[in-house]
Amino acid sequence: MAKQARVYHRRVAADAWADVVDGFKDRVGFIYAEEPAGLHLAHYRRPEVTWAHGRAFGQVLEIRWSRRRDGQVDLLMLTESEPCPPGWVSLPVAEDERPLEVDEVEEGAVMLVGMHRRHLASTHNRYEAGEQVPNEWIETRIPHPLVYPLDEMPDPKRWARLRVVVYRVSGRPVLTRLVNVEGTSDEQRL
Repeated sequence: MAKQARVYHRRVAADAWADVVDGFKDRVGFIYAEEPAGLHLAHYRRPEVTWAHGRAFGQVLEIRWSRRRDGQVDLLMLTESEPCPPGWVSLPVAEDERPLEVDEVEEGAVMLVGMHRRHLASTHNRYEAGEQVPNEWIETRIPHPLVYPLDEMPDPKRWARLRVVVYRVSGRPVLTRLVNVEGTSDEQRL
């Protein structure tokens, strides 16, 4: 049986959105957030009110938030299994106000930037045998180490990736739901 994509919307006041997202903490494991000072990809924790955009995600759903200019916050829920929670509505398509009709759901992966420090043969990996290597990924074009929410010590994978679910309409990808963060040593990286 094919998975049925569901997309729900809710608009809330700026002082309430973090409570709404945190209400799903038992169904999400990770959080991605943007703020002027930087980006965060971490194990789930309660969202900070300064985060203008972001996603809380896990195996069954993703909650996205985006601050509006009028001070309110738009929330989207992407799922293949959850019924519409109270206070949420099916996302309409602007032209005719019909619900978004996703006709295909496809699993995939998106590679994250960098290679784990342990796998580099350079100045980034100058550690003695038995010495603990920081759980960091290095991309030379980025001037600081990257830290992903992977607890794979002492044998970290070479790369990190996001597991995703792609929602397609008429064969075109329209939304990508984040599912999980994982390490991989696969040479093809996908």
